[in-house]
Amino acid sequence: MVNPQKEHGYVGIANEIWDEVIRRNFTKRQKDILMFIWRLSYGCNRKVAHIPKQKDFELCGIRQGHIKAELEHLIDSKVILFDKEQKNYQFNKKYDEWDLSPVSQWDQERFRELLHLNLSQAKKSKKTVRKSEEKVTETGSYEGVNSGKKNYQNSNFSEDENLPKQEVCKNQKLTEKGSLENKNLLKREVGLTEKGSLTLPKRLRGKALRLSKKGLKIKRLKKK
Repeated sequence: MVNPQKEHGYVGIANEIWDEVIRRNFTKRQKDILMFIWRLSYGCNRKVAHIPKQKDFELCGIRQGHIKAELEHLIDSKVILFDKEQKNYQFNKKYDEWDLSPVSQWDQERFRELLHLNLSQAKKSKKTVRKSEEKVTETGSYEGVNSGKKNYQNSNFSEDENLPKQEVCKNQKLTEKGSLENKNLLKREVGLTEKGSLTLPKRLRGKALRLSKKGLKIKRLKKK
């Protein structure tokens, strides 16, 4: 499947020249010759097209019997310049020098209206494309926050400032809640340890006293 791109090469011709070619009374054969010369000159980053034989113009669909007459007409009309020695053909972009009448149906005002219409349509299409792209980016970022599919710890976000507002609020609440719970737990543990060190249960206190009394009796008996 073909996929032409400007990166692979293109013929750079000003719109002003296209307007004049449309406006002037060229025949189909003459336009084919012009496009053939453009491709071999401008399309090759050159000002001239080197075409060694007139027969080569058959490649653009002109029969050999008509090539000479059409070339002479374009040369006499100063549309193309021809170097016989080098066999080089050059397009004359100074269209004010052309000796060609405009087409009888040409209407300059209507042509300008069509240009304005198409340019305005192009601007509208660009705006719609931009809006759709902005919507896609916005929905994509917030979907990741709401659904939980996107993990910001493994993403390119390094600081909380880069996170969406909803995510920052959630993180702040969670951290505050966790810190409060930790403080409460620490207070409970401290209270338990202090209480355990100061006061022992009654059973443990009774056993300790009995053991101490027995130990004192045994010591006294041994001394006797």
